[in-house]
Parts: sequence; C-alpha cells; structure tokens
Amino acid sequence: MFTITVDHEITLHLVQEHHHPIIFDLVENNREHIEKYAGAYDSTLEEVHQRSLRSKEVFSKNGTLITLITYLGQPAGAINLHNRTGGTISGAEIGYWLAKEFVGRGIMTRTVKTLTDYAFTNTDLNRVFMGIATNNPRSYAIPERLGFTLEGTLRQNETLNGEWVHHRIYAMLKDDWTLPQNPPILHYPIDDSLELRLIDKHHAETLFTLVDTNREHLREWLPWVDDSKVVDDTLEFIKGAIKQYGENNGFQAGIWHNNQLAGMIGYLYWDFTDKQTEIGYWLAKSATGHGIMTRCTRALVDYSFKSLGLNRVLIRCAVGNDKSCSVAKRLGFTHEGIARQSHWLHNQCIDMNHYAILAEEWQTT
Repeated sequence: MFTITVDHEITLHLVQEHHHPIIFDLVENNREHIEKYAGAYDSTLEEVHQRSLRSKEVFSKNGTLITLITYLGQPAGAINLHNRTGGTISGAEIGYWLAKEFVGRGIMTRTVKTLTDYAFTNTDLNRVFMGIATNNPRSYAIPERLGFTLEGTLRQNETLNGEWVHHRIYAMLKDDWTLPQNPPILHYPIDDSLELRLIDKHHAETLFTLVDTNREHLREWLPWVDDSKVVDDTLEFIKGAIKQYGENNGFQAGIWHNNQLAGMIGYLYWDFTDKQTEIGYWLAKSATGHGIMTRCTRALVDYSFKSLGLNRVLIRCAVGNDKSCSVAKRLGFTHEGIARQSHWLHNQCIDMNHYAILAEEWQTT
C-alpha cells in the first residue's frame, strides 16, 4: 500500500502480503541471473512470505526498508535499505537486484539515488554504504555514477556459488550528499490533495500539536485525548503503532491533506483466521466537512478486501457521533446493531453503533 515515488516511471512498494507471488514469479523467471551475484534466493512462496514477515519486524525495530521496484507498473526487481546501526556502528546498507529484461534503463541508478535521499531526510542516518562483488562491474558502476566513495576492498568476504568473493565497499556521508528540495516520502496517495503516511517517530511533534490544538473537539468522543498531555505521550503511541505493524497486526497512518497532517486512520487489528478487521479514525476540526475521511476509509476498505484477502470490515462509532457514523453509512456499511454500554468515556458507559461490510457487498466507485 505504501510507496516511495522515484519518478514518473519508477515506484518502490513497501513489501506486503499481496506482493509475495509477484516477487516469487519474478525471482523464478530470473533465478540464474540473480543468483550469479546474490547467491541462493528464496526457492518457495512460503520462503518469500517468511522473508516479508521478517521485513516488517525489522522495519518496526530500526526502519529497515524492503521494497519491490516497479517500472511503468511492471515488477522489475527489489531494493532494500538495511539499517546496520548498533553499538559503535552507524549507517545503512543498500542492496538490490534487477530482472534481466530491465537492465540498461537507468532504473537502479535512479532508485539508489532516491533511497539515499530518503535515508538522509527521513531518518537519523549519517552514512549509506554498499558492498558489491568485484566481478560485478555493472552493479558497482551505480555508486560510482552517484559519487559514492570507494573506501576499500574486503578480500574473500563471502562465498558465492562455492567460490570466495571480494567486495568493494562504497559509502556516502550525509555531509557529502546534496539533499533534495522535495524529499521522497513513504506514502499512499489517494488523490491530488490527499495521502496517507505510515506514522513514524519523527511525526511525534506534529501529531501532538494537532491533538493539542484540537483537544476540545476530539475529547468529546475519544477517551485517550486526556491522557495525551506531552509529546512523549504521543511518542509512546507511535512506538505502539510501529510495533503493531511489525507484528503484522495492522497499521496506523497519518492523513495528510494539502501536505498538512489532518488526522489519523488505521486498522485496530488484522484477524487472518476469521478474515476480518476494524477501522478507526479521527480528524482535526478544520478538516471536517470535506469528504476526507470517507475517501481515506474507502481506501482502507478496498485494501482490506483486494490486497489482504479479508472478508469483513467493522467500524464502531458512539451513538450520537453522527459525523463518524455517516462515514460508514456513506460507504454502504450495514448497521448491525447497538452494543449497549460497551465503551467507557468520561466516567460513564456509552452505547456503540456497529457497522460492517462484507467483501461480497463491496463495490468501489
């Protein structure tokens, strides 16, 4: 769902479940080409699935990105930004491979540049490096083209296909890199003015300020508002949201309208056993009345059915919270009933409307 735009031809997709068969087929069709320099790769769809689950876990722990490259909408390869920071080491390693038919189009050079831009503008990273086999000149031409410094060669650094391989180490420091005026972001564009961004720790100050300036508006229906007193409270929420994503149990996303944070939307959980989920959301007062939440919720419902393979989506809204309930109604959800006194709000139990829609009922417009 979440992507980084390289240019009008190339997009990086944060790997999710629906990408697994795509990646597996791409590897199978290019196995000899890939394994010549990268070694043995996943040989079954289940191995691809397990790799993807691990990628979510490491993303939640240190921001490591595992992405699928598409070129003009076609799967073309993969590129990863592995955060290796730990102890006295600080930096991230870029690794990549490209399907044979896409070689020679400048795809990887543009992609590596964008991922380096991302590393130096969206994270605290100070160093990006690559280790490339000395017998792979096409690959090490990329960091040379981008101005990376050749720091040396690690002799017999790895065995590949039964033989020792030397690696050239190329690196770039943030101080030596020209930062872009419009940094790349990890996002899900909904339309020209609206997008979702996976919430991260560097959003804490912005998110807290939004909550703080909308405190009276939000607290009417949201019990957590009174407990969000300082930026650190928001940071703890974000850490929990990142952990949730790492456990493959949903995600929380900021809603950006005209490049300004306007609210939040997310999945409370993903239940892959009973194939269902629940969506929760809120908007700043100034952002209400523009159809923003309806468009964002539609996107998450669509993703639930088409990409996650779920069968049922639930939305719960307090009785009396007409604006929130209207989102579910507008999207064709069925009112399944009222759970009496099922929610604790401001020292009293309140009733909650339950709205749900099934995969067979869902139609996108």
